[in-house]
Formats: sequence, structure tokens, C-alpha cells
Amino acid sequence: MNDQQPGITFTSLMAGLFAMLLMAMMIQFADVVLGYPFTSEHTLALEALWVILLLGLVVAAGFALTRVRLLSRAELLCVLYALLIGAPLMTQGFWHRVVAVIATIPRSNDFDKMDAFPDNLWPHGPNLVGGAFDRSHAAALRFQGSHDWQTTDYESKRRAEVPLLQNTEPDQTSSVQIRLPIEKDGKPFLIGNEPYVVSILLRPKDLGVKARYYCRAAADGQSNYQDVFSSDEPAKLTYLHQTGFRRVGAYGVKFPGTVKRYVDLEFGLAGQGRLELWDPQVLSVGALEGVYKGRLIVSESQYRELPAGERAGVIIRPDHWGSLAGLKFVVAGYIPWRDWAAPLLAWSSFILLVLLACLAVAVIMRRQWLDNERFVMPVTRVPVALLGDEEDPAHALPPIWRNKIAWMGFAAALIWVLLCAFASYNPKAPNLTISIPLKSYFSGPGWGTTFDGVRFDINAIFLAMCCFMELNVLMSLVVGFWLFRAQGWVGASTGWNNNPNYPFIVQQSLAGYVAYGLLVLVFARKYLWRIVQSALGRVSESADGEALSYRTALALLAAVFAGGALWAAWLGIGVGGLLLFLALLVLIGFVAMKVRTECGAPWGYFTPYSLAVFMTALGGIATFGPTAMLFCWIASFFLAPTVFFLIPGAQLELIELGRRWRVIPRHLVITVVLGLLGGLVIGGWVFLSNGYALGGESLRYSWAFDTKFWYFFPYNTEMNETTSAWLSGTAAKTGTWFTPHFWAYAYGAAGTALVTVLRQLFAGFWFHPIGFILASTGCLSYIWGSALTAWVIRRVVLWMGGAATIRNKLQPFFVGVLLGAVVAELLLCAHAQQLHSLGIERFFGVLSPP
Repeated sequence: MNDQQPGITFTSLMAGLFAMLLMAMMIQFADVVLGYPFTSEHTLALEALWVILLLGLVVAAGFALTRVRLLSRAELLCVLYALLIGAPLMTQGFWHRVVAVIATIPRSNDFDKMDAFPDNLWPHGPNLVGGAFDRSHAAALRFQGSHDWQTTDYESKRRAEVPLLQNTEPDQTSSVQIRLPIEKDGKPFLIGNEPYVVSILLRPKDLGVKARYYCRAAADGQSNYQDVFSSDEPAKLTYLHQTGFRRVGAYGVKFPGTVKRYVDLEFGLAGQGRLELWDPQVLSVGALEGVYKGRLIVSESQYRELPAGERAGVIIRPDHWGSLAGLKFVVAGYIPWRDWAAPLLAWSSFILLVLLACLAVAVIMRRQWLDNERFVMPVTRVPVALLGDEEDPAHALPPIWRNKIAWMGFAAALIWVLLCAFASYNPKAPNLTISIPLKSYFSGPGWGTTFDGVRFDINAIFLAMCCFMELNVLMSLVVGFWLFRAQGWVGASTGWNNNPNYPFIVQQSLAGYVAYGLLVLVFARKYLWRIVQSALGRVSESADGEALSYRTALALLAAVFAGGALWAAWLGIGVGGLLLFLALLVLIGFVAMKVRTECGAPWGYFTPYSLAVFMTALGGIATFGPTAMLFCWIASFFLAPTVFFLIPGAQLELIELGRRWRVIPRHLVITVVLGLLGGLVIGGWVFLSNGYALGGESLRYSWAFDTKFWYFFPYNTEMNETTSAWLSGTAAKTGTWFTPHFWAYAYGAAGTALVTVLRQLFAGFWFHPIGFILASTGCLSYIWGSALTAWVIRRVVLWMGGAATIRNKLQPFFVGVLLGAVVAELLLCAHAQQLHSLGIERFFGVLSPP
């Protein structure tokens, strides 16, 4: 097509990068520094709308003054969707969760898991004592007492010649020392007062009554030692360490800042017994602690005057900002990139694999869903209104800005939200907030937990988003929510709620998603087969206008799984388990994409709570190994229950709008990649640099940094069960077959299958499966009141004015409502900053009023 419009140009690229940087800074300030709740977790992240509104006004002002558009509609579309794709990664979909979850294991001294936690997934320095216990390095070691070298299996199927300390009498001590110099090859090596994690694999045997093994350090040959750790625990057989070795250590060890030449690190055995040693580690964790504690910034001249013991973790600011060093200082953003390089590469590449697979799926399914099944893409009502249906050479702004009905909705929402906020600060003012707790009306014991924590809320943003959705979808959401809540009454009536996990929402939501995804694939099998045949050149299935050809899309999908296998091998994760988990993520993305484009997604958190549970049901640690399962748990923390899976639907929306607006197809793919990289790199740069500058523990939003030790309880339980089964020679119990967990899976899958098949067979069957599969997620508890209200409004307007009234009046009105609420949130966020500057930390948020 020769009338295609460029979406990515030098101007739009620069505008997009600046817009993502501005959005990232807004997210960081509003969510983390200020603690203003949930602004970036809407389907249309508020910061993205704030930025695109500002950019649109700048473009309009430029057009009004020069009659030249700085950015075309196609370029603005690409900028907007780069923001919408990047925003989830800048917040709960990655950056607001990943630091906390990867820091939990080392910072909580959980050394039982450390050998299942790949080194490339968390930031740390190189191992300063790597290979120190290789027999070839024996000359560099200093032994005291009785010792030997012994060939042994330190792990299952891993054999080495290891140092052995042994004492025959209770008063004997034997030890081995590793010397760590302060400088090596003319460069700093061990830094005083820098936090380190010191650990070692060891296996004690035949320990006497008062015997203990220990680690301690001495500086510059001094006789006074610094204790690192000490223990008398016996060898421990686990499914992770099947030969009885265990990792023991301490986190945050700081060697004296007065060290001048070297530190002797000593591992020893005091008392009767034997101690085998292997794989000592001394890793700097200054990069990890710095993001929690902050880092001191000093100039070059000040740094030269600092004593050696005070230089740990210091950021050196060049004396001359205009120099190359000054530019590098600004770009680095206080971040120790060397320590972050491996985890950033590991996590970013895995996320790109998942989302590039979803992009391929979007290209493959676009025609079926948007052309054949006519999905309405409710979420796009706002982007289309903001950018205009078509180019208007006579006006600087799209038609929505001249729509009186939209301005009425804007004023109504702005006034409503601001009055709700005013009432929260002034108890004498009338409160227009609609938030009714239902428990007070249904408090009888027979209801069980049906009404616990349930409120009838109407939120301006949710109400507006719901008014773009179809009537049957809205009622399905409401009915599905109350069918799910009714399980509280069923549990109270049957006694099932005696189980603390009842009604097993994790299993229900996961089974619903998986069953629905598989059924949709079955129903689309003929279409998919034609796509495959077209890619092989056997049938003619035109891909003109698509973002990628079908052959390229299928090749990309295959390349993703090949890349997943290489990625797993690189990190030492079982390839089979990783590929299965990757397939599960792509399936969840597939369903999330369909939900958003067919029905609408008024809010994030509409996907299953945990995907690792599914891997446990399929065999868990015994089948996939401890490392693969630990990775699944960590990745599930920010991929499963949050806003991450808003991205696949945004990708499909971009592809379809770009096709309708005749944007060059490859520019749409570039936009997707730009949004993903912007979310990961720009979002990470802002989040990390702010943490290192201020210290994450001092920031108001502590969730992004809090230790998540509780999150690993299910993994710990599974490890204990797998170890017990392995030791007893029986099959490991996954806790899913013919147990309450199993029946929850069965109920979720069967219920989803039933309503999906009925809707497929009977065109008049109004209940949409979305109502069943989303009911057990965290989404509907926020939006069901707004969905019910939207259904009433749409039903009345349809009855009184018909479909034309909904299209021409109701939808513009609620576009205005949404924009009014968005602007009100911006004003309230600014007011919260004013209160924050006065030392007031409690302020109004639309989703969490004080």
C-alpha cells in the first residue's frame, strides 16, 4: 500500500523516549516516593494518559501557531501504545516487585535455597574466592591442625577432591585459611566496610558433643578475629543437597575499614569430628544493599580525602559536569551497572521471550478475532477519542475536544472526585464517595465469608471503562462475582470452610484460565491450521497489512521456545520445566489478550494469582528440580497476579488500530519493542537510580522493597514434602490428586468448559466465560459495583435511545468522565505532594480513601 503512514520517525522516536522517561519519573514519584495509590495499575495507566494529554496539547499548540503538526496521528498512536506497553513493566508488572523478591533469599540468610537460586538472577559482585578449594590451588591455602584431601560427591553426580578437616579429640581445632588481598593486579579487590555474603558448602560428620564449625576473619595477620558464623548443626539430607552437604553463611558481612593489606578468611572445626568443605563464596552485595540503604555521593576531590575505610559504596561525582566523566555519571544514575548487568540481562531476556511470543500470537489471531468474530476492543475507545478517528487538517485537536457531551462528563467526574477528596479532609462536608460495606447488612453466621470485605463501590474510572463494554459482559462479571462469593455460604453450610485454604482461589483461577485457553485453541483449530498451511506455502492466506507475515510470526514463536531452551541452559535451569512454564505464560497471555480485546479490562490484577502452583500440580520439585521450581515461584510473583498481562492485549490493540489507520506494519512491531525496552530499561533506570540516591527503605512505598519471605512458604513446604518422599523412597505428594486442591482445579476447569461450550453452541446464551474465570481473581472485587452500575446505565440508554444514542452520546460522555477522573487524580496527586512536603503522610486516594 502506497498510502501507508509512518508511525516511527526520528521525531516520534525522540518524543516516545522523552515521554517514557517522563512517565517513568511520574510513576516513581507518585507510586514510590509519594505513595499515592494505584495510579499506574489501571488498564490505561494514568501516567501514560497524563503524558499523552500533555504531548497532545503541545502538538496542538504547535499546529495552531505554525499550521505544522509536530506529530501525526500515526506517530501519536505509536507513542501512546509504547507508553501503555511500557507502563506495566515500570510498576507491579516488573520493577515494583522484582527487587524485593530476588533480594529475599540472600537478605533473609536463607542459605538452604541459595544453591537453587541462579547467580545471574540477583545483583552481586564476583566470587572473590572462586575455585580456592581446587586441589591445584592448595599451595595458596594455609592449613592448621589435622587435614587431608578427599574425593567425594559434593552433589548428586558431581564429584571433586575437597579439603577435609578432622579432629580426634574434643580440644582440637583444625582450620583452613584463604587470604584475600585488598588489591589485586593493581585494582581494588576486597573493600573494607563493603557488605559481603560469605558462605560455603560443607558436610560435618561424627561431631562431638561440643564440636562446632565456624568461619571467622582476621585483618593484616592480627590475632583478634571477626566472627562470621558458627554452628553445630549436623549434616542435612535434602532433595536439593542429596549428599548431605549444606550451604552455611552470613549476609552483610563487613570487613574492617582499617584493613591495609589483606584479610585471612578462616573456615574451621573446633572439637571432635570431621568437616568436608567445598565451594566457598565471598560476594559483594553492595549493589543490593545500596538500593535499600542509599549511597553517599561525594565529589572526586572529596573522595580523595576520605579514609580508605569510608569509601565503600560511595558514588564519585566528577568535579566537572561538562566532561565526559560527568556525562557518564549522569547516564549511570548512581547504579552499579556491573553488578546489575547479569540479572538485568537474564530477567529482561526472559520477559522479552514471553512478550515476543504474545506478539506472534497477536499477529496470528488478529484476523480471527477482529475480522471474523468482530471483537469490539472496548479499551480503545479512549485512545481513539484522544487521537481522533481520522486526520483533521482544519483543527488542532481531535473532535472529542469540541464535543459538549464529553465536556459534561469531564466536568461531572472532575467535580465528583474532587468533592469526595474534599470530604475526606473535611468531615463536615457532604461525602459523595459511594463505597458501601455489605457485611453490615448480611452479618449472620449462615453467610460464612460471602460478604467479608465486599463493598459496593462506584469508581469514576472503572465506571467509564465499564460503560464501553457490552451488556452481556457486564452482567456476566457481576453474576460471576456473586457465584464465586456464594462459595462462602456453601462452605459455611457444608463445613468445607474449615480448611483455611477454602475456596482455593489460586487453583480455581488458574484452572479457569488454562481450560479457557485450551478450548479457544480447539474452537479455532481450523483457522490455525490454515495459518500454518499458509506459512508453509500450501494454501493462499493473505497476510497483507499484518504487522508480520504468518511465516514470520510462526518462526518468531518457534524462536522464542528455542531461545527459552538456551536461556534455561545458561542459567542452569531444567530445560523441560522452563519450556513448560514458558508455554503456560504464553497461554495465559493468549487468554488475557482475548479478554481485553473482546470484553475489556477495566483494571489490572485479572490473571491467576500464581502459575508456580500449576507447575507443582504437574510434578513440582520432584519432576522439574528445585532450581526450576524456585525460578517459577519468583517469576510468578510479578508475572501472574499483577498488571503484566495487560501488555499482550495492548499489543493486539496497537496492531489493529495501526492496520485501520494504515500505519506501516513494521513500525507497529518497532513500537512494541520500543515499549518493552523502555519499560525495562528506562523504568529500571528511574527506579534503581532513585533507590540508590534516596535509599529504598526511606521511601514511602515499602512494598517494592519489603522482604517477601512469606511468599516462599509453599516452596518450603513442597521441598520438605519432596525430601521426605525421597528419603522414604515413595513418590512425592503434590497435594492435588483427589484432595480439596484437586476438586478446586476440577471445578474451575469444568465450570469454565461448561459455559464456554454452551456459549459456543447457543448464540443466545448470554453468560460469557469471562464472568467465571475472572471471578476468582482480584479484579472483580474492585469493579463489580461499577460494572453493575454501568449495566443499568447502558440498559436504560439502550431502551430509551437505541444503539445510536450509546454510540453518539453515552460513549463520548464517559470518555469525558474518564478524562475528568484522570485530571482529578493528577490534581489530587499534586495536592498529596504538598501535604507530603508539610510532613503529612496520609492523603486521599480514589481507590484507598483515608
